[in-house]
Amino acid sequence: MAQTELQQLQEKRERVQDELNEIDSKILELKNRRKEELLAELEELGLDISKGHSPASLDGKRKGRPKGFKMSESQKQALREGRARAKAAREATASMQ
Repeated sequence: MAQTELQQLQEKRERVQDELNEIDSKILELKNRRKEELLAELEELGLDISKGHSPASLDGKRKGRPKGFKMSESQKQALREGRARAKAAREATASMQ
């Protein structure tokens, strides 16, 4: 009994996830279409708007910290604590699956 109920719930979850994925793709398509419309309008107005990526983001890499940057001990400790919390959250999520 519980097994069939579990299967039904999993199938329902899969259907809902499929619907969400479809909705997300429609939203993305509409956003892109609207973006193209706005860019075309700006171009008609004579405004030069490039597709707008900064030179650093063209290759997909982050700039990082400036040369010579030194983190304070409190910043280093906060970074360590944040990494530890993220690791614990990943492990908790992995153990739930």
